[in-house]
Amino acid sequence: MKIYLVSIALSWFLVGCYQPEKERALRDLEHCHRKLADYHEMAGSLSRNLESLQHQWEEAEDNIVINLNTEFRNYRTKKERMERVYRAFANKEEIEESIEKTILTINHLTDSVLTTQVKIRDAQAVITDYEYLTFD
Repeated sequence: MKIYLVSIALSWFLVGCYQPEKERALRDLEHCHRKLADYHEMAGSLSRNLESLQHQWEEAEDNIVINLNTEFRNYRTKKERMERVYRAFANKEEIEESIEKTILTINHLTDSVLTTQVKIRDAQAVITDYEYLTFD
């Protein structure tokens, strides 16, 4: 009988100690869901930005072709032509750098999403363990 009472007391003690962990897990879960929603919003924004940059890159490439072929008759000196072509190439390179930065940001965001999903699974496991302990 004493063993039974001690085991019940120990069970209630463990459940009481486990309660703050459940509350922390619930707060973590809520926080992770907010972060995940923010990440999805950022991903949509970055995707739209990437599409815009790709369109700008195509225009910059077309601009280079135009400068190399048709615009030469508008500029009389070789220096003017070279400056125009140089600016067109510099613009294209700047857009390429922006595309690379956006892709790196998307990759970082993907890593953050995966990390957050792991935290969500961990928090859900703690909550499930708590529910398992309290209902047995």
